[in-house]
Amino acid sequence: GLLAQGGLLAVRATNRASSPTRRGLLVRRDLLCQPVPPAPVGVDVFPETDAVTTRERHQVLVDEPFCSRCHRLLEPIGFALERFDAAGRVRTMDEGVAIDESGYIQTEDGDVEVTSAEDLAEELAGLGQAQDCFTSLVGAYSMGMDPDRTSCLVSSEAGTPILDQFLAVAASDHFFERVVEP
Repeated sequence: GLLAQGGLLAVRATNRASSPTRRGLLVRRDLLCQPVPPAPVGVDVFPETDAVTTRERHQVLVDEPFCSRCHRLLEPIGFALERFDAAGRVRTMDEGVAIDESGYIQTEDGDVEVTSAEDLAEELAGLGQAQDCFTSLVGAYSMGMDPDRTSCLVSSEAGTPILDQFLAVAASDHFFERVVEP
């Protein structure tokens, strides 16, 4: 699946380590269409810690009261992708410690627990937020329009196959006729 693509994961990492923050941001912003506020100006990226693994270092951000407001939205999602290193290669150990892929997706209805990248993908596929996001992006990318203006072109009903969404866009009058706005 998409979340196991090495190139995608490598772009959402640093040059030396995986990044649960960047990978969580990918899911939150691009697959759930939810904005995440930027880090406050002048904030030290990582508080002092004796943590060894990437997960341990990033857990500090989730636990730190000042940071947790945003990082609780990101790291727990990114933890499910920790099996992939900075280059997107599969790994089982980080600094001699077995990888822990457990995490969660914080939603309006509560936290959805995940145990791996595959589990994360499956849970996202079933989330209404992700389905609505995908639906809006299908129209936006197909039509070159703002996602809010394309909702009538694609079905947002749960379980609508992806191919049917693309076909609905291609069959619409909007796909063949361009209206020039003043």
